[in-house]
Amino acid sequence: MEASEAKETLQQLRERTQAIYKFHKLQEGTAVNWTRSFEECEPFGQIIHCTASNLAVTKKRPFGRWPYLIQSLGRGSVDKKGVQFIVWDYKFPRYAEINNKFPLLKGMPSDIVFFGDDLAFWHAGWVNRWCYGIEVRNCGPLVRSQSRSSSAFLWAHRYRYRGRQPIKVGRFYWEPYTRQQIESVLWIGRLMAAIHPIRPEWLLGHCHVSSTRDCDPGFHFPIHEVRQYTLDPEYASVPINEIEFLKEFGCHNSRTFLPSEEDPLVSELSLHARMYRNDWDGTPPYGACFPDVESELLGDVGRLKRDLRSLGYYPGPTDDNLVTEAYTETVRAFRGRWKKKRSYRWRNELAVHGRMDDLARLKLEQMLQSRM
Repeated sequence: MEASEAKETLQQLRERTQAIYKFHKLQEGTAVNWTRSFEECEPFGQIIHCTASNLAVTKKRPFGRWPYLIQSLGRGSVDKKGVQFIVWDYKFPRYAEINNKFPLLKGMPSDIVFFGDDLAFWHAGWVNRWCYGIEVRNCGPLVRSQSRSSSAFLWAHRYRYRGRQPIKVGRFYWEPYTRQQIESVLWIGRLMAAIHPIRPEWLLGHCHVSSTRDCDPGFHFPIHEVRQYTLDPEYASVPINEIEFLKEFGCHNSRTFLPSEEDPLVSELSLHARMYRNDWDGTPPYGACFPDVESELLGDVGRLKRDLRSLGYYPGPTDDNLVTEAYTETVRAFRGRWKKKRSYRWRNELAVHGRMDDLARLKLEQMLQSRM
């Protein structure tokens, strides 16, 4: 996609967002929930979040939590936080009249709002100044209810969950993402990559840059594939509706999920059967399990690259022993998870020669052990 077309599409998405505000009789707030303009006026990163909120769609509430999310994460939010994009599970039929006014948005997979990319919203801490944020509507991790039947689940440890059948990834249950949501993240990423110099090592989840939440957007979010089909020139030109790995995600109103024709280990059916593929345990391009490699064949840097990739980072395309720029930026992101508060010196030293200090090595080992 050409930059001019991408800019025009984003402009129509911004105008459509304003029309949605008017439709719901909402107003943008006046509070300050951004720091300043992006550094050098050009973001080069993308941070993906899950909203940790439920669908809440009923006959009396046909839009569920959607209006609340727009208010709480948009410009001027009194919650003092915000993102550039919010992704819903599907498209609302009641927006048909609005949608007809914006021809460039006909291919938009699900409902998306866009608040503008000229301001650095507060959504991911220290990386806000060069990364824009995408919030995807999802409850996140779920727990079994102790007071109800064994099939009942709670989200946020206290609210009853009534969404799609949870999937179990490792020791945890999660609300599955819909195909429309993953398509939307790819659609947004391609638009932004056509305008800004987005770097693969900075296409990350919230948990990759902040230790405030255990895992956001979740181990089951296809971070490697999203990165590949957004930024890899060989794959970024593949039409979204023809991307193979999307077959493993079900539609928003489906209680069951479509099996993958190519690899049953990456299907939602297998996830439900606990034959799960943890997408952050893989190598590009397909997230397959890392092949057995004799440890002595990898030097210290090579082993660190392999371990960081298993957590969803992008330290470069190969696990060689070279200290590349991609590896250095990945170490910067990983160490930044445990930045010392109120210490700008720590932040500025994160990228020095791509070093993993003792604290970072200890944290990496703890994270790897907790996932076994």
